[in-house]
Amino acid sequence: MTALSPLQILPAHIVRIIVDHVSGSSRHELDGLEKGTYGYQKLQVPLLHVCRNFRAVVSNNFCSICRISLSTLPNGIRVKWNTWPPHHLLHPDTSMFHLAKKIDLSLDMWSVCTGNAAAVLPRSVYKDGTFPKVRLIRFQFDPLAERLVESMGVPKAASANIRAFVQRLRQMAPGNKEVMVVVKLGRVSMPQHLQQHFCDLLIQLYQSVDSIVHQYNGPVAFSESQLASVSNLTFLNYFIRGDSKYFLTLARKSASTLRLLSMKSLLDTDLTGLIRDENGNYVRYPFLKTLWQAAWGKADASRLPVFPGAVPFPSLTSLSFKGSYPFGDDTFFRGNAATLMSFDIKLDCSVVDLLRRYAVFVPGRHPRLQDVKLELAGDLVPGYFSTTADYMAYALSIAPRAPVRIIDVSDSTGIIGEPEIMRISDLSSIQILTMPRTRLRLWQVVVLVKSLPLLTDLHSGYPKLEPIPAGVSKADLPQYAISEFAPMGKRFRCWLLVEGEDSVVSKETVLCVILLALVCPSFDYAALGKIRREEFMRLLSETIAKDEYKQFAPRLQRLLFYGWKDPQASL
Repeated sequence: MTALSPLQILPAHIVRIIVDHVSGSSRHELDGLEKGTYGYQKLQVPLLHVCRNFRAVVSNNFCSICRISLSTLPNGIRVKWNTWPPHHLLHPDTSMFHLAKKIDLSLDMWSVCTGNAAAVLPRSVYKDGTFPKVRLIRFQFDPLAERLVESMGVPKAASANIRAFVQRLRQMAPGNKEVMVVVKLGRVSMPQHLQQHFCDLLIQLYQSVDSIVHQYNGPVAFSESQLASVSNLTFLNYFIRGDSKYFLTLARKSASTLRLLSMKSLLDTDLTGLIRDENGNYVRYPFLKTLWQAAWGKADASRLPVFPGAVPFPSLTSLSFKGSYPFGDDTFFRGNAATLMSFDIKLDCSVVDLLRRYAVFVPGRHPRLQDVKLELAGDLVPGYFSTTADYMAYALSIAPRAPVRIIDVSDSTGIIGEPEIMRISDLSSIQILTMPRTRLRLWQVVVLVKSLPLLTDLHSGYPKLEPIPAGVSKADLPQYAISEFAPMGKRFRCWLLVEGEDSVVSKETVLCVILLALVCPSFDYAALGKIRREEFMRLLSETIAKDEYKQFAPRLQRLLFYGWKDPQASL
């Protein structure tokens, strides 16, 4: 009987709390839980007395993913299983691996090219090496791969070993539907002859799997002949620094299958070759510098390129521009109206004008669109949005029937007054609202949550408690809030507090969170960054322990469980 055996009889909702807690923790935080530090005590003590069916809950809820880490060492290959629940907390046995529905591997390419990965997998998996319920195998390369290729060269049998590795993955899970590879290419420089070999190996790997996630931080010199057979690329993420011609060639070759496209850190050369003209031919721009300046609002927007009839990526489901839309027409929205599900862009005058002029988001055109994230480019767009409420109303009009909304309200002032809060009361379809540079008073948050019945997540600056209603003391605030507002925000679950220059975790910050938790039945946690999270949790536990809050302790205990969760988990 282990010291943690009482954890094996927890009810399902407590089990999920532990999973969320641990999955958002870093490695040193997990070590802290294991060694009995402050975080471990806060997790352990309230849970040791609760009851049953833990093993069944673990089997059904935890073991949907098995993670394997393979890395090359001087004395051979190391294999590390990382399964949920973690071994050091809940001690699962390998007999539970047959319940896995997904395999997630992290490895370096050297172990694949040398054959070590294919050889070691059968010795490291459940019994006969099969996962009967797995439908997706996803593996990602460690950045170490390029350094190994540079220092050791390319193994002679690399091509055969790559094919053997992918074949072994398919044998592990005979019922799997998809083998996906994730490749993040960094800026590690190699000799030219090794770089060509490395690119050739990547292409062979791409040809062996079902789908590809390719994230680029170049340069990697793919040749036209190497890219000619790549037709299964599904995700292309632009981290472009410098010459991008090979990367753009990869995009063009996989245009028909590309489902997710993200463009980041664009330079004036990065737009070359992306767009086809009205005859279907890819064009190169002679005035890219002017184009780049126009795309960022530094030149006349009328000089942006327009290509009637261009449909470069007809299978897109997700489209993200980490900057203004760099073209003068609706090129990227043609041909994929039936597939587009996610859209992310920064709004400026030229973008708003383009979206309206081409009626890009007329009702009914994008029936599957369900995730819209818009960010203001600086201040409110003159001539279009005089107030934040006007901007938010326009953002919601883009996809009036979309069930999920992510509205990024980040104007340069970060100030939203009481009248502005009240004016958005009719925007009832917002589910996630982010105002990272806005410090809201607690009563403004109350108005928001009451006005937005579908709201689940709110991201804002650290809150203010003032003004306290007349005739109400701080000690009476819990009863006052419950009598005046509870229950409200039945779906509201997370308040992410975004740190600013003047952010200070105070007792008032903690009190705002407690009051919101008392009136919102689904509210689980306030998420803070790691720097101030420990101070917040200390003040929270001290406040809950006071006499005036003891009667609310059962409701507030979950704040202690979820409070250690990584705030990025809710984004």
